[in-house]
Amino acid sequence: MNQLIKSYICHLYVAVVLLCNSMVFAQNTDLKFEHFIDDKGLSQNSVMKILQDKEGFLWMATPNGLYKYNGKGFTIYRHEHNNPNSLINNSVYELELDASGNILIGTGRGLSRFNKVTETFSTYPAILKDKRISAIYPEDDGSLWVGTLYSGVYYFENTDELGTRPKRYSFQSNINSTVKANKVHSITKDISGNVWVGTNKSLYKLKKDSNSNYVQFKVLNEGVKSLFLDKNGKLWVGIKGHYLIGIENAENINTAEELEYKRYSFHPELTDTTDYGGLIAINQADGSNLWLGIHGFGLYWFNTETGDFKLYSPNPLN
Repeated sequence: MNQLIKSYICHLYVAVVLLCNSMVFAQNTDLKFEHFIDDKGLSQNSVMKILQDKEGFLWMATPNGLYKYNGKGFTIYRHEHNNPNSLINNSVYELELDASGNILIGTGRGLSRFNKVTETFSTYPAILKDKRISAIYPEDDGSLWVGTLYSGVYYFENTDELGTRPKRYSFQSNINSTVKANKVHSITKDISGNVWVGTNKSLYKLKKDSNSNYVQFKVLNEGVKSLFLDKNGKLWVGIKGHYLIGIENAENINTAEELEYKRYSFHPELTDTTDYGGLIAINQADGSNLWLGIHGFGLYWFNTETGDFKLYSPNPLN
């Protein structure tokens, strides 16, 4: 999560991130928030992402290390000088579970993989060392997609155990079918296995089994902040500002001309202000509804059928 939120109350902000990233709620949208700062030992005001592992522990990415919450208190993991088995960098932005249940940690200087059995970190793939990791998408077969903020997209096959033979997708001015921006914000797949990539410039689709040919959807020539495939197979796109785009049957779209979508807006009167960075988190709520995290405002419950929404905004007095 972006830490430059001006209208931000740190206690509630942590709860908002939790809700957007790892919780599933009942139909009742009257929520109570638990504070994690101070009394439970979370010393960071900014939480970039939350992950719940298979054992139920919560992992929190922060600008100053990786936090693990066991329901009572926190264990903090940070980089240790001259210890190759420690976290590669303290600026943690992304968290995902791989097919083996290991935690993949995207940092400002590469990707770390945490082995929960040995309680150690390894730098994998080493070729991404010093890259700012901005998106992680692990495949069920052990292969891995990684988005970076300045170097495009990397794909590692499951046979590449050392991560030394990636396929790289990056901007090349002389190739029309490539991604037109190296600042990658999000990666996901549709129900047919096609890869979708959101960048600071546009939305792209890489058809399954295609080597390099991306389809660019120029009608969406704006910064894509987040991508999410809901349980019904519908693709949701969070846009810079306060826009959400819903795409039905994304798997069947093969050309830019075929793209049809519905756009939803939240607080359009403030969408173009520089204080707000866009819709940066999407997750499943009850039924077909969604939880949305909008930078600068907080948590939204969104009814995908009616377009109605409810905002949970910070309350300095509670």
